[in-house]
Amino acid sequence: GAVSMFNPRLLENVGLYMAGFPAPYGQGLSGVLVAKTLEPSRSGWHGFFGFDAGFEGLLTGPLGRNAGILVSARRTWLDAMINLGKSDPTFRFPYIADGLVKVKWRPFSRTTFELLAYGSVEGMDMKSDPNTLGRSINETNAATQFDYLDVNLIGSLLFHQGFGAHSSLSLSATALPRWSSNALSGSSLNTFDNDSMSVSWQGALQLDVGDWEGHAWKVGAFAAPYQSTTKLQSALSYLSASGAWTNNSRTVTNETSDL
Repeated sequence: GAVSMFNPRLLENVGLYMAGFPAPYGQGLSGVLVAKTLEPSRSGWHGFFGFDAGFEGLLTGPLGRNAGILVSARRTWLDAMINLGKSDPTFRFPYIADGLVKVKWRPFSRTTFELLAYGSVEGMDMKSDPNTLGRSINETNAATQFDYLDVNLIGSLLFHQGFGAHSSLSLSATALPRWSSNALSGSSLNTFDNDSMSVSWQGALQLDVGDWEGHAWKVGAFAAPYQSTTKLQSALSYLSASGAWTNNSRTVTNETSDL
């Protein structure tokens, strides 16, 4: 559509794993699409402001000598334009808003800490008034209102430590809260008011060894809850003599209490 669910201006690159993907992407099935966001600037302040299907802006710059921050936000504007000048609009066009904050700190040449927070909001409001819309739309002859709101958040912390020329250790922890609400009121046929909130999490570890006995190795583990269970996936990938990556993975599922 006119508005991507994820802001493409925030992407530095996109990669696709068809098979043999590393353990940090342990929830993947047949493949994994990896979207890497832009790196914060440490050399100076930069930014932009744009206007097309919505308003959007980005600002990035240094935080001291060894850190940088990137802040981005956008929102669609069609709902505001359609109802411009209306004191009590009967329909609020679907809207989307999202924002990203990314902070990267490198205290030493091979040590990196990264904090990322991303959030999105989408919603819609609609009223049916029998005095203006007629009984063919609202047979109950009573004003009906429908409201919808969905909020998604992602917060992650990454630690990366390099060793030698091509070896490294990465640790990450991610939390994904979500809240949604939809309600129908004023109708004598059917009314409802549903609110739901959930929080999921995942953690990952990966060790990359660039050269060990003539092979490149990737060793990792991934853990995340799934309903009332916790899934732990480990993976060992190595580069064979033919130049192809081989992935041996193992998944263990343990019963846990409901989260």
